[in-house]
Amino acid sequence: MKKLTLAGIILSLLTACATSSKLNNTKNKKNVYPVRNIIENLYINGWKSHVKFENSSELGQPNLEMLYSIDAYDKHNPNIVDYYGKKAIKVNATDTIITNGESSPLNMLHFYDINSHRLLGVKCEIFNTKFDKLYPLPNYAHTNQVGLLNEGTIKDSSKEEGKIKEIWSLKKINDQLANLCIISDKKFPITKNIQHWQECYTIDQKGKILSQHETGSLFIAKTGQTNKFATINKD
Repeated sequence: MKKLTLAGIILSLLTACATSSKLNNTKNKKNVYPVRNIIENLYINGWKSHVKFENSSELGQPNLEMLYSIDAYDKHNPNIVDYYGKKAIKVNATDTIITNGESSPLNMLHFYDINSHRLLGVKCEIFNTKFDKLYPLPNYAHTNQVGLLNEGTIKDSSKEEGKIKEIWSLKKINDQLANLCIISDKKFPITKNIQHWQECYTIDQKGKILSQHETGSLFIAKTGQTNKFATINKD
């Protein structure tokens, strides 16, 4: 009986060593990318997007575009505030709607976790978004891997709640490059409109972002129409 127990212990140790070796060598394999590091550092240096809606005239708003920008924050002296009982870094952002050349800016505040730099929520004068669940991210992921990122709620001036859910997805381009996408689905409380947004980043195995592109759609519940949008320019 003692021999069997000893054999079992030795086998367990050997298995553990083999598993550890596999984990240590993960980053050296093909089609494996540092997902966690990329996602946690997406917005540290600021972020800009310029998208255009394809069939906005059907909504009575021809030539509809949107500019979205998030300020970079000072890594050495960040603006730390209290956010629903948590310490968070507060960053300014602006969402500007452009219709026929006329701009309507909406000032926003983004709140990031002080350790992981992941987004905790967004506040502005017309709605608040708060992520109640932030799911763990793998340090490294294989292509064709998908995982939950965040889940939370959206509240407007009526205080009713809508839902937001985000996932991440890693898709192979070739043996050296992949697309890391963050896919967001929002259901707004009063209008029942549904927004589907996809940010995709072309990355290499060192974690460098080579390019980015956004696509998405906005379903208008009142009319039953879906309006698609996509990146038209990167600053």
